[in-house]
Amino acid sequence: ISALARGLRKEFGKYALLAIEPCMERFKEKKQNVVDILREACDSIYPSTNLEAIQEVTIGFLGHKTPVVRQQVALFLAKCFAMSTQNTLPKKVLKLYLPPLVKVKIFINILT
Repeated sequence: ISALARGLRKEFGKYALLAIEPCMERFKEKKQNVVDILREACDSIYPSTNLEAIQEVTIGFLGHKTPVVRQQVALFLAKCFAMSTQNTLPKKVLKLYLPPLVKVKIFINILT
């Protein structure tokens, strides 16, 4: 998935939701090497899409019952926010992400 996303670039955008959701679901995997590959896949998928397009999926996973999934999604969002500019991350989108991120205590630890 990482190679496809990097190779197709913006053309992969139409498949981004289909690919990112199962990757995030598998973050609960116990093997660290699998989680690293899934994290790399999500990081490769993000440039083909934007936070507004994947907001429903990511916000849903921020409320996941497994703490590891919430942590990995928060880490992914932190990377996305770091790559964003004021034009690519409008305030209305940021306002949608803030309430679930505040509930995820790990996000506060990432920022400090």
